[in-house]
Amino acid sequence: MLETPLYLKGRPIAPRLKKPRFSCRRQGCLGLNQPGALNVEVKWSGSCQEACPSGDGCVLEGVVMTAEELLERYAAGERDFSGVDLNGLDLSGTELRCIILRGADLRGASFQDSDLSGYWKKPSLIIHSDFRETNCCGADFSGATIEILDFSNAILTGASFSGAVLDKVKFIDANLVDVDWFECQIWRATMESAITDDGLDDIIWTDWTKGR
Repeated sequence: MLETPLYLKGRPIAPRLKKPRFSCRRQGCLGLNQPGALNVEVKWSGSCQEACPSGDGCVLEGVVMTAEELLERYAAGERDFSGVDLNGLDLSGTELRCIILRGADLRGASFQDSDLSGYWKKPSLIIHSDFRETNCCGADFSGATIEILDFSNAILTGASFSGAVLDKVKFIDANLVDVDWFECQIWRATMESAITDDGLDDIIWTDWTKGR
């Protein structure tokens, strides 16, 4: 646990406990107890980017990060944060272009006014999260479960919600041009004043309330 208070945008960040173990799914990672094996748990001591033959770093599984830790690792060149626990973090106003969050826990996280454009891969569960005024151009939400989330004034051009399930989601004044809605299931959502196109025809509407 961190012993000194951290600050992000002038606000204190509460110390968080790291889960001490994770699994690397990369073939032949030298950070594993048995080189060449898959899904072997090892103690986490930060990035093992140099140890992985691919040079892409380990795939973290369930590691709890603070906002400062994630930003430091991102600034150092890391982009793959698959499986990390970002539950409740305030990452508003940050630039995290092309970040990979496949299977990450984003419940309660705030990305308000952040830049998440680029190949932003498949978070699995997003609940009570804040994406207002966020640049999510080209983001990949395909297959995700998204509930009670605010995309108001967000830029979502070219994003994918293919196969995703959405409930109680706000797209007020959002830019939804060229969004991939194929087999996306929406229960309740608001698209008041959103910029849309014919792609909405691909959505599976289920008890949906919309306002334009």
